[in-house]
Amino acid sequence: MPADPWSDIARMAGCFATVAAGAVPVGLACSVLARRQPAAILRPPRFPFSGFDLAIGFFFVMAVTPVLTGMVIDQTKLLARVYGPDEPVEPVIRGLWVGLIAAPIQLGLLVVASRLYLSSQPGSVRKSVPAALAAGVRWWLVLTPAVLVVHAGVNAAFTELGFAAEEHPLTRIGADRPAADRAMFVLQAALVAPLLEELLFRGALLGWLVGGKGRPAEQRVWMTLALTVAVAALTRVDNPCSPAAFAALLTGGWALLRTRTWKRRTLGGVYASAALFAAIHSSVWPTPIPLFVLGLGLGWVAVRTNSVLAPAVVHGLFNTVSVLFVLSGGAK
Repeated sequence: MPADPWSDIARMAGCFATVAAGAVPVGLACSVLARRQPAAILRPPRFPFSGFDLAIGFFFVMAVTPVLTGMVIDQTKLLARVYGPDEPVEPVIRGLWVGLIAAPIQLGLLVVASRLYLSSQPGSVRKSVPAALAAGVRWWLVLTPAVLVVHAGVNAAFTELGFAAEEHPLTRIGADRPAADRAMFVLQAALVAPLLEELLFRGALLGWLVGGKGRPAEQRVWMTLALTVAVAALTRVDNPCSPAAFAALLTGGWALLRTRTWKRRTLGGVYASAALFAAIHSSVWPTPIPLFVLGLGLGWVAVRTNSVLAPAVVHGLFNTVSVLFVLSGGAK
């Protein structure tokens, strides 16, 4: 935690205002364009893939493709050619190269899957792009301050309890890094990662949880929450308040919440997808706590707009604020 947290809060507020200065006019323009187009017909999602199909897709997109890309980068000695044979390359920089090179392949796989998904829903009408962009900006203005307040509160609570918050590796990419590294950081954090994660979590996973075939929706939610606990348990952090305990708490929370809610299928899908979304970020603890809140918001936006583009806009703009904060010298 920085010695003067108020300076970081002021810097974060400035970064939010900077992004809003560019995003709000675009959102207003898109809102005007959306009014000139016919209203989209929203239909309940019918996800054509099974849980096994989804697991295989996640494995190939999120694991196999980056691993193979990293092997190609190492075999071709690409980084040695870029930075010099005697210059050590930090793992975070290698990760940026892997992410950007693998992204076209990952997106290509997801585009093929989405084509199959859309072809299974004849007569469905897609929500217009301007309407989705406008909705994304509106929801970003609401969700971002809320998540940032939760993030600051969680970090402050951990400090008061004597626990140290994990530093995200990307926070080490500041103004002293080469321009190419900073450009990769911006592309990866503000564009590539939000797009991929929204296609996977709010597109594929949420679609399966809410409208998938095979097992009942309730079982799909519990299976996802069990996977959330397993993913969090595999993450090693030097903190007694572990990600696994948080994941178990979320599972127990759903056991209570489900008894007092209507439309459990939709709410369960949003809840479980947000929990798994938070768990995959468990290596930077306690980041999963505010990210669970963000995941809930992103899932709600996806359901309300019947679109993956709207939550992708929210996610991208949210990450852009963090990118500006890091590049301006802020600390987590």
